[in-house]
Amino acid sequence: MELSQSLRTDLHQRQELTLEQRHAVKLELEQRLLGLISAVRDFSFTPKGVCPNCSHKMDSIEILEGFSRDPKDPRTTCPKCKHQFSAKLVVSDNHSSVEILYYCPDQVLEILRIEPSMTLISPSEFRQHHAAVFHSAVRHFGSLTSAYEKVDVKYLFQELPPEEELLQKAEPFMGTLSDSVIARVIRVHTKKVYRYRKAKGIKAYNRSDVADEVA
Repeated sequence: MELSQSLRTDLHQRQELTLEQRHAVKLELEQRLLGLISAVRDFSFTPKGVCPNCSHKMDSIEILEGFSRDPKDPRTTCPKCKHQFSAKLVVSDNHSSVEILYYCPDQVLEILRIEPSMTLISPSEFRQHHAAVFHSAVRHFGSLTSAYEKVDVKYLFQELPPEEELLQKAEPFMGTLSDSVIARVIRVHTKKVYRYRKAKGIKAYNRSDVADEVA
């Protein structure tokens, strides 16, 4: 019996994104998400954060990642100088543009949890009287209804149009965002988004395609 030994080296090419590229991917997906929300709603909003200490203009991902996990602290943190301050949302519709406080996700849920009387007002009244909470909830959770579900409270008002209308409004974003993300924003089951996208012949979302675009 003859024993033989061989040494084989396999080379695998593996592409890894740099920190800058990963940030660019996150930022691109954030812009798509904000675009979807704007298409579904009758308004658009843009996160705004200019550090009052070092004047660094933070993008929307830096603002999100700078939020603390403290439910009583809505401030974000500047990635350059670590100064904490309150970010803003610039909310625009066909008639006006206003700048309001941008709450972090935990702060939104804390406010909804400790203010049960808010469940008694309609979405339009909520937006009028509690604009910062309303728009921050829509950004982070897709809707007031979804935000309330996070704190085990049922919001009884009808907030969004019928499913078919929502799917039509979301169609331009299908394939550019995952079916689950779209489903969360428009409060339609993921399977319905999947079937609608397939029926329209739209290719499924692939995160690597986004990386290729921003690389």
